[in-house]
Formats: sequence, structure tokens, C-alpha cells
Amino acid sequence: MLQTIFGITVDTDRFPPDVHTRELIALLFASPGISVEQVERIVSDPSKVIFEKLNTKIREEISKLLEEQDKSIPDLKSMFSEKITAWSRRFGIINEEDIEFLYEKFHLKKEIFLEEIRKSLFYAIDSPKGMAEHVCRFIKGQNETVKSISTHFYNHQLRAKNKINPPKSSICLIGGTGVGKTETIKRFANMMNEPVISVNLGSVVPNGIVGTTIAEQIASHFNDSSDIDRYKYAVLHFSELDKMTKHFSNGLDYGIEIQKELLGFFEKDSSISLKRNNGNCRNESIIKLPANNLLICFDGAFTGIEKLIEKRLKKDHKNWK
Repeated sequence: MLQTIFGITVDTDRFPPDVHTRELIALLFASPGISVEQVERIVSDPSKVIFEKLNTKIREEISKLLEEQDKSIPDLKSMFSEKITAWSRRFGIINEEDIEFLYEKFHLKKEIFLEEIRKSLFYAIDSPKGMAEHVCRFIKGQNETVKSISTHFYNHQLRAKNKINPPKSSICLIGGTGVGKTETIKRFANMMNEPVISVNLGSVVPNGIVGTTIAEQIASHFNDSSDIDRYKYAVLHFSELDKMTKHFSNGLDYGIEIQKELLGFFEKDSSISLKRNNGNCRNESIIKLPANNLLICFDGAFTGIEKLIEKRLKKDHKNWK
């Protein structure tokens, strides 16, 4: 079975039954004396590895690491930072679950290691090209699309981490089911260490109509106002753009009304009002999520659009002649 552990996609079935794959890769990641080249050889062909000998070696490395962190040696942070950068560029981005696993398993000091991991991961991939190359490792056959949108995600990363204000734009991915639209967005978001707020436009109704609204789908991601900071620079992903509800009721065009609501996300100083019931209507609270710093992405299949484009191009070419 394929699993992505600490940024490495591995086939866990190739490892012996008594080897806990996640724990092994965590040990390899945290071991100062194990290079990324050695890790690559181990995970690419486990049949050539004597795991009893390897386990003894890396546990000795971890013991030294734990001793060094108690001395708070500055060089330790530098060494570990370099290891994180090399690892991320060779394999992939480490997520929050991996970081927490590392902390709980080895009791590494947060101020020395965990914050250093987060900081180093941001600088590990420091260009649109680097981001595109990373995502293309997981999304096959969409290289040109991934390259074309990488600058938008990179600018958003700069906005979130450095608090600067590069040009902002929205993204719309068009393609049939299974081409990787949603996965592409998730991969970029994971690389930036930003959450994704998902809204299915094919199942929403306008405000004031019985049914699930855009705000209600967004609100489902929040527990309380403390989540606002975590989602301040989130990726707001509207899927099924081409399947917005086409329904008329009492002279109201659902599709047009939903489009008007979407346009509100692009207004200056706009915010999203999210209602949270907390299990009791009387305890209903309103959370305000600023929309200005969200990266807004749309996707849709738009089946048949290629024929319309082809027809229009032929018409324009004919008129030009």
C-alpha cells in the first residue's frame, strides 16, 4: 500500500511485517548522521537493508541528539535546519501530523526542533519553479498547468509568511473528472502549510433559501473564533463551478444569486459571516472571516467547452480573413 510519510511516498508492503514504517522514517528523519541519499536507498529497496543493524545505528544517533538538545548547542539548530532543507527538496513537504508525531515520539524540544522544522520547510522550496517541480511529482500529465499556477501560490505564500503584498489573483482549473484539479490545489496548500476550505458549488443555494449556503459550507470548517487565525491565509476552494444550481423559484434565478455572492468575496475589505450554533440555537455566535487574504480557487469540468472554443476560434479566424 502506498503511503506518504514525512514527505516520502513509500510502498509499505515492501517492508518486513515487523517494521513500523512511519516510526522508521521518523527515526531516519531525526538522525543527524543519516543523509538523505542513504534514506533514499533504504526506502527505494528495503530488501537490501538489514533492519536490525540499521535500527541499532539510528537509535544511537537519536540518543546523541537528545543529549545534545539538553545542552542547547546553537550548531544543533543549524545542522538540523540543513537536514530539513535537503530532505524537503529531495522527497517532499512534511506536514503538521508528521511534526507532532516526531515531537511525541522522541520528546524533541519545540524551541529547538519543531519551530525550526516549520521555518525551514518554508524556505526549502523558495521559488515558483521549485513548487511546481514538487507538485509535478504527484500530479502526472499536468506539468504545464501546474507551472502556470505556481506563481499565484508562491505569491500567496509570500503574503502569508512575510506579510508583504505581492500581486493577488484567483485561479480557475478546468478539466474532466480525475485529471487532478482538487489534488493539485491540496498539494500546493499542503506545501504552504495552509488549510483548504472546500465549498461544493453544485450543492449550494442562495442566502435566504432553504438548503446549504456557501457560508454554511465554509462554517463547517470552524469550531470557534480561535480558528480565524489559522484560516486567515487559507485556500478557499470552490469546486463544481459549472454545476451551480440552475433553478428558478418565485422569479429568483439561483445561479445568478450565487454568482452575486461569489463576487462579494472579491470586494475590498470583504468578510464572511459564519454562524456557529454550538449545539444550541440560543448560543448561536457569528464569526467574521476576512476574505481579503484568502487565495480563491475555482474548478469545474465544463464538459464541451473545448468545442465552443474551437467553434469561436474558427469564426474569429474567418472574420479576420
